[in-house]
Order: sequence, then C-alpha cells, then structure tokens
Amino acid sequence: MASETIFTNATLSNATYVGTVGTITDVPPVAGVSNVQTFSTAGTFPAGPTGWQKPPTGTWVQVECIGGGGGGGSQNAGGGGGGSFVYAVFPFASVTNPQVRVIVGAGGATGNPGGTPGLLGGNSQFGPYGPPTASIIGQGGQGGIAIQGPGGGGAGMGTPSPSVPLGGDQGGGNGGPGGSSPTQVCIGGAGTIFGGGGGGGGSNFTTNPKQGGPSVYGGGGGAGGGNGPGGGAPGRFGGTSVFAGAGGSNAFGPVAATAGTFPGGGGGGGGPTGPTILGGVGARGLVRVYVF
Repeated sequence: MASETIFTNATLSNATYVGTVGTITDVPPVAGVSNVQTFSTAGTFPAGPTGWQKPPTGTWVQVECIGGGGGGGSQNAGGGGGGSFVYAVFPFASVTNPQVRVIVGAGGATGNPGGTPGLLGGNSQFGPYGPPTASIIGQGGQGGIAIQGPGGGGAGMGTPSPSVPLGGDQGGGNGGPGGSSPTQVCIGGAGTIFGGGGGGGGSNFTTNPKQGGPSVYGGGGGAGGGNGPGGGAPGRFGGTSVFAGAGGSNAFGPVAATAGTFPGGGGGGGGPTGPTILGGVGARGLVRVYVF
C-alpha cells in the first residue's frame, strides 16, 4: 500500500488517499493554490493564446485530465464506458514551455440506427510541456457494442511521460455482458479508483439489470440498452461517480436514452425500435491545471 498527497477538484486542499496507486511520493505540504486554469470545452487549444499559460511563479504543478465518455450503442446495444481520471504532480521548473497545448476529449457519438456501436470518447491531454514526449493523457471510454452486445469498457489510466509517473489505479471497469437469457446480469463493472466505470450490456429482455458501472474519480458507465428497465427502475440507470460525471440512463418506453453527465460519463444504450432507438452521447472530458 502506498500513501501520497493529492489535491482534489472538490476541495483544492490536501487530501490523503491510501491504496494501490501510482508512484508519486513525498509531495511536500503546500500553502495554497496560486493559479488554476480549467479547460472544459471539447477541442484542441494550441500552445498559444488559447492554451495553458505558465504563470510567473510557482513551486509545483498538478495536472488532472478526464477523458471523454464513450457513446451508447443503438437498438438494444450496450452503454458507453466512462472516461478515466489521471493526475500528475511535478516541479514547476520542469515546465519549460511558456504556453502548453491542451486537448479536451469529446464525448463519443451514439451508434446509428440499425444496431451500430457507440463511438470511443476522446482522450484529454496536457502537453507536451517540456521535452517533446512529456504529456499527461487521460483516456476516453469505449463505445457500447451493437445489438444485445456488451457494454463499452471504462477507460483505464492514461499514458505517462518518461519522467513523471501518474497517480491512479490502472483499470477501467469491464463492460457488462449482453443479455443472452432473461436472468442474465448485464451490469457494467466498477472502475478502479481512477478508472472509468464499464457500460451496462444490452438486452432484448425486460428482466436483465443493465446499470452502468460506478467510479470514484473517473466517469460512470452508461446503462445498457434494451426492452424495459431491467430489474426495476434502478436497473436502467448509469453508473455514479463521486468526482466526475455519471453515466446516462438507457431508453425505456417513450423515454430516450440520456447522455453521460459532464465530465466523462458514458452514454446510455438505445431502445429496441422507434424514436428511442438511439443511445445517448458520451460527455466531454476536462483538463484542470493547478499551480501551488
């Protein structure tokens, strides 16, 4: 077990997480946050006036990236997986570029009518911020699979730079299985503490629980699509997240599937036919940079 100091989105203060995490250690206490820059619109912000601007002074930098959620599939297909949360803490002096490119991953689109899968959520990235390969990347969730197929898997931990290890568990939740019988449990797997929740599996049966998998820091998975709520109303909801966005609900009767909640929630799966056949889109990601 490892213990490390992290700085959460919710409190902007020191918090200690104890668990099987990354290898950042011995981050010294800090007096407070002197600069926060948040990027919450999907797209690329080049290293220029619209990108991250290095402030005049600082001691430490913490970067947090949440990938976009995967889109829900159409026509009884699986829900989309949640995007991962990735953070890294490194010395302010190691940021040698005065302006840094930022990419906020878009949410994955839903599948087209006819039972096509949802699309992958986009990766969110900070960098390069010094050497050409020094970037922090939070991965997007997978899209829900086609008719009666598994849910999309939640995103795992992103790509580290050569010199800066990333904090966070490494696995996203597995997508729930497709409903092969009325008693099949199609619930998406829970993400690890930072990985996205898996999307629920799609099914033609009304009795299969199809809710998306939860996460703590990553996005929740979208509920699997199908005929009816599956195991009562709770069976049709997306997975929850404490610090990121929840997954979308599946289609039920005349109610369409819903999009994932910002940031990083996976979209819910679509219904069997008619106007609710489409799944919900995944939510966009987020990049936030603190200077201490």
